[in-house]
Amino acid sequence: MTTADDRATLRRATADDAGTIAALNAHVQRPHLEAAPDQFKAVDRAAAETFFATQLADEGTIVWVAELGGQPGR
Repeated sequence: MTTADDRATLRRATADDAGTIAALNAHVQRPHLEAAPDQFKAVDRAAAETFFATQLADEGTIVWVAELGGQPGR
């Protein structure tokens, strides 16, 4: 049986999603940093969140967020 919590929904990201997107960015970048620390640097979460908030506030920037059960990702 499929419930509403099982269905993914897509919505346009807003500046309020910057923290979630910054966390995803850090998660994705971590393996690169571990594999090649001479070529990658650690993500500064606060700076990344500020960057993404600024970008998402621009109406020309389009980012989609997938949600399950009303929460981004799982």
